[in-house]
Formats: sequence, structure tokens, C-alpha cells
Amino acid sequence: MEYKRVFCFGCSFTNYEWPTWVDILRKDLDIQVQNWGLQGLGNVGILSKMIQCDIINKFTNEDLVIVLWSSWTREDRYIEGKWTSHGNIFAQPDDSPYDNDFIKKHWDWSNDIIKNSTAIISANKMFNIFGNFSITPMNSLDDIKIGDGETQKEINENKLTEFYLEDFPNIKLFNKPKSKIYDLAWENHPDIIAHSNFVKDEIYSKLGIVMKPTTEKDIQSYQDALLDELIKKTDSTDRTKKIEYLIMQDIAKSLWESNNWKKIDEHDWWRNLKNWEDLAKKSFWSKKSKDMTKIIKKSRREDP
Repeated sequence: MEYKRVFCFGCSFTNYEWPTWVDILRKDLDIQVQNWGLQGLGNVGILSKMIQCDIINKFTNEDLVIVLWSSWTREDRYIEGKWTSHGNIFAQPDDSPYDNDFIKKHWDWSNDIIKNSTAIISANKMFNIFGNFSITPMNSLDDIKIGDGETQKEINENKLTEFYLEDFPNIKLFNKPKSKIYDLAWENHPDIIAHSNFVKDEIYSKLGIVMKPTTEKDIQSYQDALLDELIKKTDSTDRTKKIEYLIMQDIAKSLWESNNWKKIDEHDWWRNLKNWEDLAKKSFWSKKSKDMTKIIKKSRREDP
């Protein structure tokens, strides 16, 4: 294969509780594979992490850059050393800063159209992306629009969407067939088999390579182990009662090492620093060393 490194970007379809397509690439390829995906992240955050990755790694034509774009109703803000990424803004956890008051004051579909379109178009103008994929359809107005265009606001929003779509790359939907996991737990992410099929059908087929038999074996081993553990947790008296998400999450996390997988945290800009004190050595902070010392200490306390 002509590529020397692989850089992957996305949300929970890229970095999740069980191994994803990125973990499969890392296991199967004999080159460096970095996972910059983060659960709940939107497309503005994805673009931001792509730029951070490029600043650190200096993309070349020998790098394989793959992005799995996220859904559009997400809010990405970097606050106190971490992304506040909670997915769909209309389905937020109780501790989210994006509450109903925030939505009433700050959310508008036109703004989502502009910021998501700008992120996707900008990324493709800046970087030589091998593959653009998405967790939701986004190649036509019918894929993206909200409403039927019956009000003037909706008509304007549709025109705005069409304006940006003229400069969109071809973005292929991630295929997510029904999984046995869905019958057992409150879960709708693609399982490891779907991720394996994605690698083979959308990446390896274009690279002209095949997956190692040992990788195929480890993929099936993890899937079987997860299903076995979930079945043990099901209520034998009520098969219609699904396992809670947090329980499923803990089970999925516990099976990595025992099935020949290694869980690696997502890459971020600060992971390349030896420690937080190194931030003070950055030239653009040197003139504000006293203030930065306070910020660094605060970051170390609150963002381990």
C-alpha cells in the first residue's frame, strides 16, 4: 500500500465503546493509524480536530485521511480544556450547557446549515481526503431539509442549503444494517461487524487490499463475546425488556483486552505534549506566563 499513515475523524461512529473501523484499521495495517474521533462531536468540532491534526502531523500525499461526518444539529464548543460534545442538541443530558434556554436564544436551523456546510466544504478544500462518509444522508436537499418549504423561513433555508450543496463533495452514507445487539440493549450504533464491512467495502476495495484472517477472527470473537455477555444480562422472565445503555457500555468496555483489542483514547492536540507545563513554553503564550500558569494549574485540576 502506498500510504504511510492513516488519520481518521468523526464522532461515536469513529470512536466508541467497542472497536470501530479505526480500531480495525489499526489492528490490520502495518502503519500508524490515529483516531481523532470523539463521541457526540459535530462537524465544526471535526473540522477543528482535522486542523489540529494537520498542525501536529503535517499531512502529506502519503497520508490516508478519512472523515465520517456527523449529524447537523450538534453544538461544538471547547470549554475548560475539553469539547462539550453531547450529540443532538435536542436530546441533551441534564448537565449539558445546551439546555432549553440556550436553544431558544441561540439555535436556528439556518445557522446549522451555514456552519456544517462551511466545515465540510472547508475540509475538502484544505485537505486531500481519501473518503467522505457520514452517519446521516447529506447529498441532496431532501436528505438535509427540515420542513416542507411551506413557510417563507423554510423556503429561505432550502435555498441556503441548495447554495452550499453545489460545492459539496460526494458523501457516502455509512451502512448500518440491523444488529442482534439492538434486540438486547438500548443501542443503535453500528456493531463491529458493520465496521468491518465498512473497512472492506469502502476502504480496502479502493486500496486493492484484503483483511488479514487474524483480524477477521478477532472481529467475530469480539462480536460473539459481546452478544454472549448481553444475553447473560437479559431478563429471562421478560425478553422484551432491553438492557440499559450504561450496563451495555460497561460490558462492551470490558471485552477489549480479552479479545485481542487495545483501547486507545482519541487523539487530541494536547496529547502530544509531555505535560501541561509544556504549554507555557509555547511562544505565543510566553508573554503571558503568569496568567498562563494559573490557567495551566486550573486545567490540571479539572481536566486530568
